[in-house]
Amino acid sequence: HGMPMGEQYALAEDFASTEGLRVRVEVATDTLRLLHLLETGQADLVALPVSRKLLQSHHLQPAGFHTQRQQAWAVKKTSEALAHALDEWYQPDILTKVQKSVIERVRMVHHVTRRAQAV
Repeated sequence: HGMPMGEQYALAEDFASTEGLRVRVEVATDTLRLLHLLETGQADLVALPVSRKLLQSHHLQPAGFHTQRQQAWAVKKTSEALAHALDEWYQPDILTKVQKSVIERVRMVHHVTRRAQAV
């Protein structure tokens, strides 16, 4: 429907809105390419859970959103302010909040309004 969807995008959009920013998406063919974009400064954040082992091998740091399997979003090690802002934003209930927002947005897209008219 012309609107970006997906849990990770919705989470990134929520974080960006709390900071007065907008999300710009860079498409990568695979996770290693995505990490390369981050390492070279072509991206600021990998908004996709990445294993901590993979982060360490690329000299990146976890920040913000994480799963029970100890995975996290990633930022460059030199992006301390961004990492801190992401960690402050991320709360255990953020996923539930964002999921409800996405459900409401989808519901509004599919909402049909009918009006009775006299002929």
